[in-house]
Amino acid sequence: MIINLSFNKILPFLALNLFLLKYSYGMFKPLHQPHFNPNNLVGEQINLIEKTEKEFRSLLAKVDEFEGF
Repeated sequence: MIINLSFNKILPFLALNLFLLKYSYGMFKPLHQPHFNPNNLVGEQINLIEKTEKEFRSLLAKVDEFEGF
């Protein structure tokens, strides 16, 4: 009876420690994946902005030509 009571208290802590050890040594995938190279995303956004600006300027030039007639 005394042994059973001690195992009921210790067993959850042992299971928790085992889980934390497995998690810390990489046996499970991490819950949150880190972001991969956000600088690349910034570069893509800058390219998109530059492309949009070129298209907008060409449209403005067409409007100016149309207003000239």
